[in-house]
Amino acid sequence: MRWFFAWTAALPIKLLLLAWLLYAAVIAVLGAFVKIGAAANVSVAVLGVLATALVFPLLLGLIIGAVAAYAAPLVVLPCLWRGPRPRGTKFGLTVGVVIGTALAGLVLNGIAVRGIVWIADREPCAAFRAGVTGSVRPSDECLRG
Repeated sequence: MRWFFAWTAALPIKLLLLAWLLYAAVIAVLGAFVKIGAAANVSVAVLGVLATALVFPLLLGLIIGAVAAYAAPLVVLPCLWRGPRPRGTKFGLTVGVVIGTALAGLVLNGIAVRGIVWIADREPCAAFRAGVTGSVRPSDECLRG
């Protein structure tokens, strides 16, 4: 973490990068709590306990992987800049790491959310009672009851 605060000409850029990376990591963690709760509730409500034991760990892995992808540059970038590479190479790798991990987090989140929605769409009424909705609207009887 000290690398982000080292006194260099790039200090303002590094501080902005740190703020953006911390923001992304915190939002990813908060979103992970929501997605884990939704995945657990909808899996049990729609699939039952046995199928949840198979499906939920997959969704959990995707969700945790997304958080790790968003947090990875906080660790990788200082190590990258301590290495013996030329400055241009370090800059290119920094851009690649930041964009690549953000895209990886986005893709993993997308897959996890599509999985949750897919489960909810199998039985919209049960999912609605569990507090999760998918892309299929629950019937009017579910909404009134």
